[in-house]
Amino acid sequence: MDYPIYWEGKQSGLLHVSSVGEDTCFEVSGNEAGIYRAWVEGEQGELLLGIMENGRLRRRFSPHMTRTIGRPVCGRIEHLSQTAPDWRCVKDGEFPDWQLPPNARCRKNGRQYELAMPYEEGDTFPLLPLFCFAKICRMAGKRWAVFRFDEAWRPIMTEK
Repeated sequence: MDYPIYWEGKQSGLLHVSSVGEDTCFEVSGNEAGIYRAWVEGEQGELLLGIMENGRLRRRFSPHMTRTIGRPVCGRIEHLSQTAPDWRCVKDGEFPDWQLPPNARCRKNGRQYELAMPYEEGDTFPLLPLFCFAKICRMAGKRWAVFRFDEAWRPIMTEK
């Protein structure tokens, strides 16, 4: 089965998933030159596949390694030189003017700030007045609404 691979929010190749006995094989073919980390994102989680060089990576995992991700949904690559800082939990009172869920995440990425909140279709949209600034993406097998802000906390339009 083939799934899209995303880099910086745009499709940039394919992830081919196949079975060999009980094992699952992942073959990444990307359109970008260079060295990238590659992940498979599933309905329940994600799995780091390894380092992709020159647009290719092939890995084989046991059922023990793949059981936590659920059914594959897509792949993701990230250039090693462009790795953003890790997300952290928003602290109580950190954003006193906003109603944020307890599992909201944030990070500083260069001169910008990013704020992420879990979002599933049918739920009330987080930060509703800013919905047009949100980018919906998958992280750790869940859908998130991600908002970017400049140094003065003004929203920045994200690419969809």
